[in-house]
Amino acid sequence: NAKLFKNVSLGGYFGYGFMDKRFKYGTSIKYTFLPAIDAWVRASYSDDVYSPGLELPYVKRAKPIQELLVSWVKNEKSHRSRTQFDLSLMPLRSLRLQAGIDIQNTTMLPNYTLTVDGEVAPSRVNINGYRLGLRWKHGENLMKTASGRIFSMGSAFPAVWLDYFSAQKGFLDGDLSFQQLRLYIDQKFRYLNGSSTNIHIKAGWADGDITMMHMHHFKSVQDRVMKVFTMNVLETYPENAFFASQYFYTSVIHNLNQLKIWRLKKSSPHPGVRLNYGIGRIHNQQAHNGFDTEAPTNGVGEIGLTLNQIIK
Repeated sequence: NAKLFKNVSLGGYFGYGFMDKRFKYGTSIKYTFLPAIDAWVRASYSDDVYSPGLELPYVKRAKPIQELLVSWVKNEKSHRSRTQFDLSLMPLRSLRLQAGIDIQNTTMLPNYTLTVDGEVAPSRVNINGYRLGLRWKHGENLMKTASGRIFSMGSAFPAVWLDYFSAQKGFLDGDLSFQQLRLYIDQKFRYLNGSSTNIHIKAGWADGDITMMHMHHFKSVQDRVMKVFTMNVLETYPENAFFASQYFYTSVIHNLNQLKIWRLKKSSPHPGVRLNYGIGRIHNQQAHNGFDTEAPTNGVGEIGLTLNQIIK
């Protein structure tokens, strides 16, 4: 895009599902209006398939959800349209601020009616609200390209992300009201002998008509304002074992890069050690009983060995 428009970036995708006979698409446009502080605005829209049931704030019985998942496997998927408006800037060298509006409209399965306590659940759920976020990394070295893009060259200090989302009932016909606050800390240490240690810390809090979609899942990567990459966690536990609306999680990975098992051009594996620990709870656990979930209220941990760069 930089060769066509210096300050404008365009993107999108388009697809068609032959099983559900539906189109899926998305598009976005980003405009950098103050390159000196990497200040930009972005608008995006998507309409795509979606896992059914996750947009509901409560389900009293597990059977309806099981039936939903069976229909999902049969390609009778729900779909969600999502519109986002974002503003981002860096007023200081190591600080990025971001704000945005998020509009999500989820339509339930077209051929299925979900009944909750004898009442038919809504066929369409709107989750609308605003986001605020910041990223801070003290002493970060930044590099600006000829097109004006800014890249991070690292820092000796950890990166900290703080993300807040507030869903507002009544805002653009929003159906739910809840608040969500998340914290992420990420740091990598390199040593003279070639080894390295990665430390990831995540914590969060949510309250209100929190949906399954917005709860923290200890085995998945969460979508968030700053698009932070974190590794999947608690690998040895079942998918439904650890949901939480208040939680703390840490992962420590020590890579023994200097202990190469063999050295080839396309393969140079080395061992590592990984430790994961998480603790959390579900606010209003009774309201989520229908999803057959658990929360790690007593804390859970695991430790294991890794083998990296089997194929480079």
